[in-house]
Amino acid sequence: MAVDHYGDVYGDSFEASLSAEFGVDLLVLISEATTFSPLIKQRLLEAAQQCIDNRRVFLETLQDEFTTLKDAQSTGQEIREAIAELDSTESQGISDTELTDRYDTLHTLTDECESWIQQRQEEIHAHRIDRSADVDAHTDLCSYLYEGMEVDYPVLATFVDLLEIISQYE
Repeated sequence: MAVDHYGDVYGDSFEASLSAEFGVDLLVLISEATTFSPLIKQRLLEAAQQCIDNRRVFLETLQDEFTTLKDAQSTGQEIREAIAELDSTESQGISDTELTDRYDTLHTLTDECESWIQQRQEEIHAHRIDRSADVDAHTDLCSYLYEGMEVDYPVLATFVDLLEIISQYE
């Protein structure tokens, strides 16, 4: 990897890349060695396998997050449609039965939002625990994925917003 253009192509040094990918210990082992020994090969293969395993776990986490986003979008849309239906009906002069049905619908929608909020908070907490062993990890997955957006927790924000809308109808 001792090529003149490495830094220009990759934006950092070979040593920085090696350290970031495999850790300082392996960098020191390789940089202080005069030959590529069986020990170095073994440690490099172990570190590479750990990187592969970490990426598989991260990919699964991203797939789970994608599924959650799709489900949240679908549920949020259903709740918005139910609210729009309530909004389209006149609340003045409706029967007690219709008023009870309206209240039950609002209560069901509130429960659905609160369930999503609770579930999402548990997922966020679990991601923090899962990644807490990784010193270089972001505080949590959502902060990493949604950095630069208006909110770090878009699923939570969506259902909190829906709860606020629902509360206007109660």
